[in-house]
Amino acid sequence: MSSATSARGRGSFALILSFAVAFQASQLSCQSRSTSEEPRALPAANANANANANANARSEGPVSPVASVGKAPIVRNSNGTLRRFPAAPPAVPGRTLVLAYEDFGPQALANRLLGQDCYVFGACCCMEIGDTFDVRVVVVRGLSTAEVKATYPTGPESGDYRIVSLEQAQSFLAESLRELESSGPDDRIPHLEATLRATRTRLRAAFP
Repeated sequence: MSSATSARGRGSFALILSFAVAFQASQLSCQSRSTSEEPRALPAANANANANANANARSEGPVSPVASVGKAPIVRNSNGTLRRFPAAPPAVPGRTLVLAYEDFGPQALANRLLGQDCYVFGACCCMEIGDTFDVRVVVVRGLSTAEVKATYPTGPESGDYRIVSLEQAQSFLAESLRELESSGPDDRIPHLEATLRATRTRLRAAFP
C-alpha cells in the first residue's frame, strides 16, 4: 500500500471518529438539558386536569421514563431499560478493574473490543436521542470468565458488564493510540487520545 493511500486511510479513520465523538457529545448535551430544565408552571385548570390524568395513568401503568423509589429517582430509557445501575462490586486488587465503556472511546472505536454501546439485554434498534447506557467493562487478569461473571453478573437489574482480558485491553489501547497519533495534524482528536491514555494509566496502576 502506498504512503498516500495509507494517509488517506488514516484521515478517513480520524474523520469517522470525529463524527462519532461529536454525535456522542450532542447526545450527552441533549440528555443534560432534558434532565436540568425546570417544568413551567401551568394554569390551575390545566394543572388539575393533568393531576387527574396522571392519577389515572398511574392506575393503568407507568407512562413516564422517570419513576421513584423513596427519594431516589429511577430513570429509564425509551426502551424501558435503566439508565444507571447500582454501584459495581468492588474490584479485586491485581485481578479486576471496572471501567466505563466511554473509557475506551466512542462506539465507532470501542465496538471492535466491546461491542455496541447499548445493553445486551435491551433492544438496541429502538434507541432514541437522549437514551444513555451504563455499560461497564471488567478488565481481568488471572481469573476465568465464569469467576468474573459470578461477581459481575449481567442482567436488566444488575448491569451490563463486558469482560475483557488485560492483554486485550492493552492491545486495543496501544493500537488505537497508534492509529490516532499517526493522523495528520488537522485530523487529530486530542481529547479522545487523552481519554485512552488515561485509561492506559489506570490499567498500569491497577495491574502492576
